[in-house]
Amino acid sequence: MVIMGPAQSGIPQLSALPKTWYVLVIDIKDCFFSIPIHPEDSPRFAFTIPALNHEGPDQRYEWKVLPQGMANSPTMCQIYVNKVIQPLRNQNPELQIFHYMDDVLLAHKDKNTLLECYATLTNLLKNYNLEIAIDKVQLNFPINYLGVLLSSTMVRPPKIQIRVDQLKSLNDFQKLLGDINWIRPYLGIPTGELGPLFDILKGPSDPNSPRMLTPEARKALKIIETYMENMHLDRIDISLPLLFIVLPTKNIPTGVFWQEGPLLWIHLSYSPNTILTRYPEAVGQLILKGIKAAKGVFGISPNKIITPYTMNQIDELANELNTWAIIMCKSNVSFDNHLPSNPLLSFWSLHPVIFPKMTRKTPIMNTPNIFTDGSNNGTAAIVTPDQTFTFLVPKQSAQKVELNAVLQAFVMFKDSVFNLFSDSQYIVNAIVSLEDAGRISPSSTVFSLLSTIQSLIWDRKDPIAMVPT
Repeated sequence: MVIMGPAQSGIPQLSALPKTWYVLVIDIKDCFFSIPIHPEDSPRFAFTIPALNHEGPDQRYEWKVLPQGMANSPTMCQIYVNKVIQPLRNQNPELQIFHYMDDVLLAHKDKNTLLECYATLTNLLKNYNLEIAIDKVQLNFPINYLGVLLSSTMVRPPKIQIRVDQLKSLNDFQKLLGDINWIRPYLGIPTGELGPLFDILKGPSDPNSPRMLTPEARKALKIIETYMENMHLDRIDISLPLLFIVLPTKNIPTGVFWQEGPLLWIHLSYSPNTILTRYPEAVGQLILKGIKAAKGVFGISPNKIITPYTMNQIDELANELNTWAIIMCKSNVSFDNHLPSNPLLSFWSLHPVIFPKMTRKTPIMNTPNIFTDGSNNGTAAIVTPDQTFTFLVPKQSAQKVELNAVLQAFVMFKDSVFNLFSDSQYIVNAIVSLEDAGRISPSSTVFSLLSTIQSLIWDRKDPIAMVPT
């Protein structure tokens, strides 16, 4: 059997339902057992029931409807039901239809039109031998659809139960993070706060390999429980502009679609693709992800994007980073750096925005020039206008040795303005990126060195220039 794969890449996002629209939800009764399979395919789904104690011949049967448990049955069910309801979509372009397996949601701004569409759908299903489970029809709020509670203005997902006493293996933590990821579109919890939980996944890949809940991970779970107390999303108001807001959360930015409240939270991956990711680069990646999500979920581009940066800073970023150049070329939206007035957002307005202030890329005039170098035999060197310093570190790559020299240079001249020269483009790029780097990959062998240099840069009161030779 050729596996068809899923016909839908995800479940519908209910915050895309216009606010105050009327909603009706139906469940198709015994959907799988109501969908016939082709007579030529029936022999392919034959099965045998042995006679008790072999008292007679075994009974052989063939499925005439979609068998539950077959890999392709869910996909075929999805395609079959979609074919049935497609005429209703075509006849009523203003009607919103959410369809997932045997669960169908209808939404319209006019209640009478919604009821007429329901009657039409009932007849369409009957024509294909499908029947609505009358006792499961929902018309009055609150309405439950795919486990999400829907009111006239907002949506609430079910609260997940976090049982720490059952977290003993890699598979246990994978399931837990799978549940958390499912509700993350409803949660404003920053990706960085989940770091201790993601770190537990590192190590042996055997699903049964032992894992232990660390104190940091316990703290992360407490934070998640706090966020879950009030997690909800507003339904979109089609009369208001759609904002995409980038919040300057620690290490990794967090995005949210916003009108009078959150419509959908957007998060970046915890694991960076590179050792160093500049914070402005992560903001750019989040904006591109947000623009794509806006079109995929709400069918429109955001009317305004609110970032932590001024327009002058955005122009600088567009000249320097490809991600921002793409944003400026592709998007026709306006930018702003002022958050809407709301208690949920006002907290983030107090967070400092990291933008390079101390690190320059061109030499500073009338300033001492310092040179660093390293050899793979472990010799690190710092050359100043007055003298040369050499010291030994454990043998490693020349770049790592030179990073030790760079670290010592920052320590020696922590209260001075200086130009730092290196013939390693890797080191130049790393040091230039450190000041506004959001997260340094902990798995990197230079994590400790880069983190220490970053702290020294943040503590400086005078600028430095990092220049290639």
